[in-house]
Amino acid sequence: MRRGCIAIGKMQCDGCHRSLGHGERYLMLEGGESNEQRLCVECCLKLGYASYKEEEGEETITFFSREEV
Repeated sequence: MRRGCIAIGKMQCDGCHRSLGHGERYLMLEGGESNEQRLCVECCLKLGYASYKEEEGEETITFFSREEV
């Protein structure tokens, strides 16, 4: 399951091991028991978990594909 989240404490991206700052967006991937992965926006874009979409003339990043929405 994918969950778009916002960092509220000290945490680290499991992809690039960069520290995530307070208020920074990240993706929580859950793949079963005790198998969680936190990925920063940059890693999500590289791995295909995030994409840009244009809505009302503005470009935004989404963690969800059109099929999931």
